Amino acid sequence: MSGCRDRQYRGGGHSIGLVILYFIGWFLYQPIVVFADDLPTELFWPDRYVFHRAEREQGLPSQNVTSVTQDRLGFMWFGTYDGLARYDGQRTVVYRSSKNDLNTVSGNTITDLTMTPDGLLWIGTLENGVSSFDFRSAKFTRYLDSRSKKSGYQKTGVLFLHTSLDGTLWVGTRDGKLLRLHIPENKFEEEHFSMLGQNYVVSAVADGPKGKIWIGTLSGDLFLYDPHTKHAKSYYIGDYISALMYEPQANVLYIGTDWNGMVVMNLTTMDQTRYTHEHHQYDSLPGNEISDFLFDPGGQLWIATSGGLARFNQHAKTFLTYHPERQLAGQLVASL
Repeated sequence: MSGCRDRQYRGGGHSIGLVILYFIGWFLYQPIVVFADDLPTELFWPDRYVFHRAEREQGLPSQNVTSVTQDRLGFMWFGTYDGLARYDGQRTVVYRSSKNDLNTVSGNTITDLTMTPDGLLWIGTLENGVSSFDFRSAKFTRYLDSRSKKSGYQKTGVLFLHTSLDGTLWVGTRDGKLLRLHIPENKFEEEHFSMLGQNYVVSAVADGPKGKIWIGTLSGDLFLYDPHTKHAKSYYIGDYISALMYEPQANVLYIGTDWNGMVVMNLTTMDQTRYTHEHHQYDSLPGNEISDFLFDPGGQLWIATSGGLARFNQHAKTFLTYHPERQLAGQLVASL
């Protein structure tokens, strides 16, 4: 379920629960996972959606859930502040790091998860780099960890992971570097291109047209980067870019900011439209801090915000926000 996928680590303060939303209709039970504050045990919405909450009673190692992905067998994987969890709908298996065993996950504070086309699960950690998990051997391999032979780096904190459409694994680090995995060397190298200098800190990555990728930065600069030619075209958004999602059918880029709502960029006309929370407008964006985007199987865009979970009506340009009675107003949603 990797999308944008910026997973900025926000330490402390919030106990983020796990809620599983089932889409009923297009596929019998197509899960999407929402991480939010203080949600009730079950939320039932009168259209196609049913929410169930998974908690520590179901075996989660921590209430602080940061990331989610799904493997080829249908298992759901959850990154938490206290280890990695695999969930089959009934039972949870927890994987934790061990200092004395390099075949375990490299850290227990998980910041992001993604799957690559070869079937490997990749795990980003707050301070100890990246691990891959091979389902056949049930072992972890560590990267970007000073204790690992595959490192070449000091301990690296991972901000986000992104698997592009061509299968390339991209890693954003806490110190602003953008790394990618080079095959067959199986080694991470820093991506260098002239327009992205020392002054830019990469905060989000998303797929773009024709094999290119979109790169967002803390400074609000946006780049369309071609990994083959190393050329980047620049745009300016003006706010810390926290999430990105490209919709190729409409040729639109959705840009989440850390405090100033969502920007929709029409890539045909290059027009930018900003959506923010309006206190007296019930169908406005529920919160101005955007942490994630997701398209569901029916093509609906869901947005994780500081004010709740929103579904965007692309035609009417309005938002439907969910809380226990139909909305999640006032609830921080950290990930989809």
